Amino acid sequence: MSDPKTMRDALIAELLGDVDGLVKRVEALHETLPDTLETAESRIRAAGRESADAIQQAGVASGRTLDKQGREFMQGVENASHETRKAAQAFHGTSRTLWAMVCLAIVAGAVAGGAVAVVMIKLGTGL
Repeated sequence: MSDPKTMRDALIAELLGDVDGLVKRVEALHETLPDTLETAESRIRAAGRESADAIQQAGVASGRTLDKQGREFMQGVENASHETRKAAQAFHGTSRTLWAMVCLAIVAGAVAGGAVAVVMIKLGTGL
C-alpha cells in the first residue's frame, strides 16, 4: 500500500496490518492445535493407565495383607480352641477322679461310722 495521505488511511493501514498478524497467528494455531491436543490426550491416557495400575497393585497388596491377617487370626482362634478342648478334657478327667474320691470318702466314712457303731454297741452291751 502506498503512503497514507490522511490519518484515516494511516489507521486503516495499521488496522489491516494488525488483522493480518492475527490471521497468521490463528492459522499457526490451527496447524499446531491438533498435535498439541493429540499429545495432551496421549499424556492423559497414560496417566489414567498408570493410576489404574497403581490402584490395582494397591488393591492386590491390601488383599494379601487382609488375607494374611485373617489366616493369623484364625490360627489364633484354632489354637485357643485346641487349648480350651485340652483344658476341658483335663477337667473332665479331674472331675471323674474327684467324684471317685468323694464316693470313696463317703464309703470310707460309712464303713468307719459302722465300725464305730459296732464298737459302741459292743462296749455298751458288754458283749
